[in-house]
Amino acid sequence: MHISPIETRHREGTIERSAVITSDTGAFPSQNIWFRVSEEHSTLIDADSANPFVVGSFLAAMVAGEGIRSSDPVCPTLVANLEAIAQVVRDWPLTDSWQVRPGSVAVRAPCLDAARPLACAGVGCFFTLGVDSFFALLNEPAVTHLVYVSGYERGPIRNPLLRNEIERRIGEIAARTGRTAVIVETNLREFTEPLVSWPSNHGAAIAAAGLFLGGCLRHIHIASSDAYVTRAPYGTHPDVDPLWSSARTRFTSQGTGFTRLAKIGRIAGDPLFREHARVCWVNKQGRYNCRDCMKCLRTMLQLRHWGQLESCTTLAGPLPWHVLDSAVEPPHRWFIWEDLLPGFADDAEGYAARERVLAMLARSRTADAPTTGSDR
Repeated sequence: MHISPIETRHREGTIERSAVITSDTGAFPSQNIWFRVSEEHSTLIDADSANPFVVGSFLAAMVAGEGIRSSDPVCPTLVANLEAIAQVVRDWPLTDSWQVRPGSVAVRAPCLDAARPLACAGVGCFFTLGVDSFFALLNEPAVTHLVYVSGYERGPIRNPLLRNEIERRIGEIAARTGRTAVIVETNLREFTEPLVSWPSNHGAAIAAAGLFLGGCLRHIHIASSDAYVTRAPYGTHPDVDPLWSSARTRFTSQGTGFTRLAKIGRIAGDPLFREHARVCWVNKQGRYNCRDCMKCLRTMLQLRHWGQLESCTTLAGPLPWHVLDSAVEPPHRWFIWEDLLPGFADDAEGYAARERVLAMLARSRTADAPTTGSDR
């Protein structure tokens, strides 16, 4: 896998860094990959290295069985960390949320001189308006920049009105909390998804966007998707997230000591969360939260568990129980529903709710059960 010399362009009020990534074996077509940010945030950009492109293509290279070559320099600390990631995931089983067979990926590039000081010493937090990112924001007072990556979520990509609303709300939250909102645009997911699934690759993609801002951000929080005790193989993982770090930009997992239900219990009373919470990835009819899908339902149930559903204006309303009737959830989400079961009331309504969730989980486990001759 070859990363062409990186080009920097100024266009329509933005600054863009791009490179063409080409397969050495013909495993995928060549594609121009770019990261873009508003000119007002130009000092944030890492203009010296190929770090974002190497990290963004790392798991794709592993799947394709190729090394990575670049004529632009790469941080030697990052190269060593990528070797460590390959060792960590070597023992991971293939699951519904992890579809990468481990292998070594040699990175050949000039060494980056990491001695140059950062333009500023900012602290970033990836922020999507969801439960995990709100929890990270509310528990990390040192955060200076809220980073949203446009191009990683399918619903907003297809709906510019929804994307504009998301970016407006992030800007409002940044202003009300004294932070700086940074919108990064990229087409990285379009390149990687044919090679490696998004549940497997989203952690690397997030880190690539963070390293793109490595001219200023010395520390970036990645909001955990799961509690540390679960440790299921996944794109974001407490054993891997810190290893995307370079000598100048350090990543940490945030919130690994809490389940999703516990996180909501900690943040449900916050007025910003109540006003702006966004969890939906279906976005039926372009709605901010459709309140008619599995993720909306389980978040609404979690809010109800803490007595806060009607207080959350973006999710309040009737529970869409019907979405459970034929739903099948993948294994990496079963624990979210299992956490909810003890909280249902000991009355007719609570019993009926518990039975519907148990039926959905039973259906999901049956669907996931290996068949005779399966190599799972």
